[in-house]
Amino acid sequence: MKTTRQPLVSLRLTVWVLFLIEAACLNACRRSSDLAIPDEKVVAMDALISRFSGPRYFHRPSESSAASGDDEFYISVASALDQERRIVRERKLSPQAAERLHRLIEALTEPPSSRLYGDRIHYVRLNLALDELK
Repeated sequence: MKTTRQPLVSLRLTVWVLFLIEAACLNACRRSSDLAIPDEKVVAMDALISRFSGPRYFHRPSESSAASGDDEFYISVASALDQERRIVRERKLSPQAAERLHRLIEALTEPPSSRLYGDRIHYVRLNLALDELK
């Protein structure tokens, strides 16, 4: 009797050990999937925004820096027009180039995302187009 019982206990012990190992592996896999993997669009946008620093580029007004989501990359048309003179001066643009910049602001103006706000401009796109302006 002892000989048939010993393999059964050994088998149960083996199954129990395998179960514990599998549970530990699953727990480790779950923890590794909790790692924050950055979204490539967010990383690219952060790189662009850091590239467009200084007085030669359009920026968000400091009081609106708390915006989040899609709206965080937009400025009002009034804000863009307020910054236009500074950019013309800093880049030493000719009157013809300054006129092209003004037309660029008009061309990139988008309708508001809701009825609460006015027209807006994606300032990162505006800065990309500004670098292409000759």
